[in-house]
Amino acid sequence: MTVSGARNVWGSPDAPKRALLLHGLACSSYSMRHIGEGLAQHGYLVSAPDLPGHGIGPRAETYTWASMTAHVVSLLRETTYDLVVGHSMGAILVLRALCGQGAGSLDLDSDLNVKGHSLRPRRVVFLDPPLSVNEEAFERGAALFTSLVRSPPEPAFYMQMFPRWTRLDAVFQVLANELCDVRAMDIAYEARRVNHLELLDSLPAHVRFVVLVGDPDAGGQASLSDFEGVSDIEARMMKGYSHWIPYECPEEVVEAAVQRERLNAHM
Repeated sequence: MTVSGARNVWGSPDAPKRALLLHGLACSSYSMRHIGEGLAQHGYLVSAPDLPGHGIGPRAETYTWASMTAHVVSLLRETTYDLVVGHSMGAILVLRALCGQGAGSLDLDSDLNVKGHSLRPRRVVFLDPPLSVNEEAFERGAALFTSLVRSPPEPAFYMQMFPRWTRLDAVFQVLANELCDVRAMDIAYEARRVNHLELLDSLPAHVRFVVLVGDPDAGGQASLSDFEGVSDIEARMMKGYSHWIPYECPEEVVEAAVQRERLNAHM
């Protein structure tokens, strides 16, 4: 792993494939490190940036879905990514960027990067994206994330709550809480007024989507029913795993990504 600016990078610069990993709310690029390491072993050069207001990412006076989406669009314009993986908020931002939401959004049919290649990613993997959340769960989640950023806990808090985590996972999550700009939590409250579920009606053609949903009995936040009947989406629940899929089952994420790659190669 190398650190370049406000991002972590895994793999060789000469790797034939490119992957972009986007973390969730109150997290940092380190939360995606297990996935990054696994993809690098499959021939990817992997980039995981710290999003605005998170980690050592850029700071702003305000953080909105529109401004965060614009930032993700700028990331997607950097190169042609074979694979994009987003967790929670990161997944929603990718969905918004690919569906034409926000200033400077991508025109996937005509946009080219600086080398003249299409900006359309070939595959996208979403990890427990909470597109629809009931009011009670919304209030509880927003309040919890805000409190964790205002008063970061000890690593033992996360290890007790999520037994599948390693101590290093918990340490990195506490560090992410400490580095997070509390104003970035405004995006959680703005979610109440934004309908992301309707974006599934305007998915771009020729992009293959895989959605891995956390188990609601283990703390998953996304709803598998949100994706039923949506063409070009393969969705399944990760039985026994919580919302924190990047920490708890990164091997399954990597396998889902490369399995779809193998399927596409034979189509």
